[in-house]
Amino acid sequence: MNRTKALLLTAVLLLPVVLAAEDAPGEDFLPFLFVAFAITWLAFFVYAFFMSRKQADLKREIDALREQQDGDGDS
Repeated sequence: MNRTKALLLTAVLLLPVVLAAEDAPGEDFLPFLFVAFAITWLAFFVYAFFMSRKQADLKREIDALREQQDGDGDS
């Protein structure tokens, strides 16, 4: 979650810089490009966070099943 906060903070701090860069031709769309870039990375980190949590849950469930199987084998 710290990465998400860092990414959002970076986006908030850099947005005025990106919005102020309107001198060169073709730079009118840079703010949209930056926002799309930031949203893409944010989505990636949110996805990675949820996948790591799901992987940890599955690992705990596998460990519990192994312990249960070992307990049934001793009887």
